Amino acid sequence: MPESLIGYPRLAVAIAVFLVGVVCAACGGGATLSNSTPSCSWPMHVTGTATTEQVGLVHCYLQALSQRNTAELTEVMGSTGSPGHIIPSDLTYSVDARDGLASANFMPNPSDDTYVKLTITYGNGATEVQGIYNMTEFGGPSVWRMSIGSDWDPSSSSSGPKPAMTGSP
Repeated sequence: MPESLIGYPRLAVAIAVFLVGVVCAACGGGATLSNSTPSCSWPMHVTGTATTEQVGLVHCYLQALSQRNTAELTEVMGSTGSPGHIIPSDLTYSVDARDGLASANFMPNPSDDTYVKLTITYGNGATEVQGIYNMTEFGGPSVWRMSIGSDWDPSSSSSGPKPAMTGSP
């Protein structure tokens, strides 16, 4: 084998692996719940007290909800320990999310710094009340997630624990 071709197969394999990774990242394939809070750019009016991470999470939630993108909703979904999944009721406000500028009001719980009550008022007047949890509450990493998905729905067949939605009224 000529000297100039030595190492070529390794280089070709390395390039192929890199390109597959880029393609998977671009299409959302292989996306997993990470050790960071997702952040997106989506128009929203913010009131109340929130961290940059909490606001970014809600931007992602509204974007995924408006597009009915269950893969992206899974990225913002909190897990209480069981492998949860997005359920039909999580898409209830998808039409509302596309209808004008939403306002998000963040109300941190003064006695529990791992919970924030979130009230979203959509452009058409529809209102949704959600919770945002730091996953340390459930033994996970210090990341913020929405209380959506089967883990949070008492009527779901998921066997995971059903945390109480606590917080200031």
